[in-house]
Amino acid sequence: MPVSIAGFQFYLFIHTCYITLHKEIQMKPYLLLFTLLLNMSSYAQQWKPIEGKIMSRWAKKVNPENTWQEYPRPQFVRSTWKNLNGLWDYAVLKSNAPEPRKYEGKILVPFSFESTLSGLGKTITQKDQMWYRKR
Repeated sequence: MPVSIAGFQFYLFIHTCYITLHKEIQMKPYLLLFTLLLNMSSYAQQWKPIEGKIMSRWAKKVNPENTWQEYPRPQFVRSTWKNLNGLWDYAVLKSNAPEPRKYEGKILVPFSFESTLSGLGKTITQKDQMWYRKR
């Protein structure tokens, strides 16, 4: 049976047998499926705009799947142009720190760190350094 979550389709096969855990606890396969889907739904909800800020009707429609996809300068077309918009990992470190081992969360590019649509709404100082990583 196909299940769609955050644009991905998964084909799950549910067996009618029981899964026995620790010889006493019996769990039906749909409970295992529910746990799997619950974990995956938290992954799909990693980005959201900052709440409580004024947003235009266009801003309300923005999400990681539909950020600006068109070439930004139609009169200056490059054949090798690649769109970098979407969700990126980010970290904020002191300006002389090495590359981070762990990133703090997700930011929606092309929106600035301070903006509502970035999903962060944070301010950085001149002593800070932003790191971005796209997987």
